[in-house]
Amino acid sequence: TTYSLSHSDGYRTPNGIGRNISLGYSDLKAFTSATSDFSIKSLVGAVEYSWPISEYSRVQMGVSFQDSQQVTTLFSSDQNKAFVATNGNPYSVFSEGSVCGSGLNNICGTRFKSYELFAGIVRDSRDRVIFPTRGTRHTFTLSSTTPGSEVEYYTARYQLSTFRKLFGPFSLFWNAEVAIGEPFGSSTDLPPSKLFFAGGADTVRGFDNSRLGPIDSRGNPNGGNLKTISQLELILPAPENLRNSTRFSLFWDVGNVFYTGGNNIGFTDCIAARGFGCSPRPVDYGFDVKALRQSVGVAAQWLAPLGTFRFSYAYPISDFPGSSRLPGDDIERFQFSVGQTF
Repeated sequence: TTYSLSHSDGYRTPNGIGRNISLGYSDLKAFTSATSDFSIKSLVGAVEYSWPISEYSRVQMGVSFQDSQQVTTLFSSDQNKAFVATNGNPYSVFSEGSVCGSGLNNICGTRFKSYELFAGIVRDSRDRVIFPTRGTRHTFTLSSTTPGSEVEYYTARYQLSTFRKLFGPFSLFWNAEVAIGEPFGSSTDLPPSKLFFAGGADTVRGFDNSRLGPIDSRGNPNGGNLKTISQLELILPAPENLRNSTRFSLFWDVGNVFYTGGNNIGFTDCIAARGFGCSPRPVDYGFDVKALRQSVGVAAQWLAPLGTFRFSYAYPISDFPGSSRLPGDDIERFQFSVGQTF
């Protein structure tokens, strides 16, 4: 369950300074439908200002506050249990005086408050927002917790979207994204809400949504602290009467998420989904070019009154088929989504 309220004023001052104020509350059992069981409640408030520095560029700065409570259960992953036991203010659900994770006290929680400063810059020279034909959009954001936060971390993200005319009616589109996050101070890992996921229409098509990357102790996607995505598309000519509302393309997607952090519960190839009694062997989910997933396929976008409908059919060309100790990638060739357009 998520509730949010926001107010945006694009021209707070006569010289074009904009302001956005937001407040939200969430009560979630997991961040994606595929992740292992846990419960997190968060109250978040943020204030952001932005102002133009040129015809195509804007700077953004702001501050946010988050008050979170996370609870793991007997069915949570070892990675989530480790975060709860070593970050924030851990407690046992059974007894406030007992040590979290000791004896039968496997249901543990943690509470923490964090204060974040964030800044970014956007440069957008595209000829239009919907179905652009030329131009480039750069987005860079940096966020870090401040002194006084009970969990300390930073995240950084860069995204590039560019369109180039080729020959005749053909155009080339490239979308690339790199994101990274790391804990610092006494924190041992990123909060689960700050981990990155990949797979699906917005990252690597042909793979099930948010299913790529590190596998936790229960055989579910854990998320990573490093994300690399590339989507290259050859935009095909469309009939004149459909050109402003429909777009067809051939695509090549490459990407994955990786884990380079210092979680005190490491990843192994002995997971609950594969049974008991195996001897665990460590698995390194650090960045490796050979671990990048790739797919090729065809895609279509249709601008409808209800939003942009996106369809794709993909053929994975570098997937992991699985083994007796680790599950393979979840393939989803046909995918459909409603939302943003490239």
